[in-house]
Amino acid sequence: MGNALIQAGDYGAAEVSFGEALTVAKAADLLPVVMEALLGFATLRSHAGLHKEALALSLHILRQPVSLPVTRAGSERVHRIAVAHLTAAQITLIDVQEQNKPVAAIARQRLTMSA
Repeated sequence: MGNALIQAGDYGAAEVSFGEALTVAKAADLLPVVMEALLGFATLRSHAGLHKEALALSLHILRQPVSLPVTRAGSERVHRIAVAHLTAAQITLIDVQEQNKPVAAIARQRLTMSA
């Protein structure tokens, strides 16, 4: 649903949709669906020009072995866009800052920001 809302240009409703999906997936411990919801947030950040946030989220998705191939492909696209807009130093700093954050903390942060 969130992806359809992005396609329609309704980013606010997409943010709500991804937040709801993340809440349900987190409660049900469905990590592949958590990754898909995080990809939705990363895509929204990319559309908004928030490339640092988009890169951070895409790195988490790409590091998760449970990410589905379609989620991984979407994350690779967001990653490419973000990297094109950031310096090497910014990319390295984000990579180091994000590499050890647990998925639960990332999900919790997204839900807090969406509320």
